[in-house]
Amino acid sequence: MAWSPVGGKVQIIEATKLYSSKEKNRLVLTGLAGQTLKESVLIAQHWIQSFVKKNEVNIDNFCVHVHLPTGGIPKDGPSAGITIVCALISLFWKIPLRPMITMTGEISLNGYVLPVGGVKEKILAAYNSNIRTVIIPDHNMKDLKTIPNNIREDLNIIPVKHLEEVLDIVIPGGLAILKNPSVTTMEICKL
Repeated sequence: MAWSPVGGKVQIIEATKLYSSKEKNRLVLTGLAGQTLKESVLIAQHWIQSFVKKNEVNIDNFCVHVHLPTGGIPKDGPSAGITIVCALISLFWKIPLRPMITMTGEISLNGYVLPVGGVKEKILAAYNSNIRTVIIPDHNMKDLKTIPNNIREDLNIIPVKHLEEVLDIVIPGGLAILKNPSVTTMEICKL
């Protein structure tokens, strides 16, 4: 989810792998992203590198391209951090994420989900886009009091403190699937 001066919006994030012997471990970001958003992508990449080393997944032989569609509209800020991690985890493990979930949250290098601004506008954008499951930083739960009760009651708002909580929600079968290399993508899709 994103905030803008005219309100919130749901922002899609795409990621793909590009195999290249010349460009290992390179990350490309497109979509008119500002400096803070570029830093969020680097933090996401470095957290994932730490996570995959613990789980013995090799991500070293390709570069990654992250794109934020509607490239003509400037985007910045750290709040896409958890979404970028989810997109990259989905890419590296070849696991589709649960549909119709939106999220916002800055990330730390240690995987903590940090508070962000514009939560009311972002949640209203999700609601207006018919998305009923919203993940937000636990520290932003205080912002829910500014959202009308009828809208808040119609949403499943999930507070999180760490990236592993986010992954446990968005990955069919939960976080354990990432740590079990014997489970196939086909089995995950059935969950």
